[in-house]
Amino acid sequence: MFLATPHRGSQVAEFAEKLEAVPGLFRAAHALRTMRLGHPTLLDLNERFIDVVLASRGDSSVLHSRPQPPFDVGRILSLGEGLDWWLPAPAQSVRVVLPQSADPGIGAFEVVADADHITINKPGSPSSRLLAQTVHAALVTAMRSAPRAGVRDDERA
Repeated sequence: MFLATPHRGSQVAEFAEKLEAVPGLFRAAHALRTMRLGHPTLLDLNERFIDVVLASRGDSSVLHSRPQPPFDVGRILSLGEGLDWWLPAPAQSVRVVLPQSADPGIGAFEVVADADHITINKPGSPSSRLLAQTVHAALVTAMRSAPRAGVRDDERA
């Protein structure tokens, strides 16, 4: 399960780069610099993840030098944030990870409508709507990929 993971980067990393331009104010770590939207390292990492998943499912077009663990694409669930988060500098609200970046391009993807980047992994209580939506999305994803009686794996939709 991925929670608001920036598979293709985040605009917040670009804000950090702008802050770094002011001498003595802020120094971004290398890892933060690679989190910019469309950064080649991040895009390559996402492509490699997809390759590992496809190779583990027997896709012969994806070659690896060592065996990969088996992944069930149907069990990959990514959740995106549905609310903006307040960024003190430059004093504006922003969607930290845009939906098109939170979706890795494989498996199921859902936007959690009432969660921002900080609250998406912190449900307020066991009865919170956020927790209910997350558990529901996980169960639906698991049920879609569960074997059905009398249906072979290669026949599942």
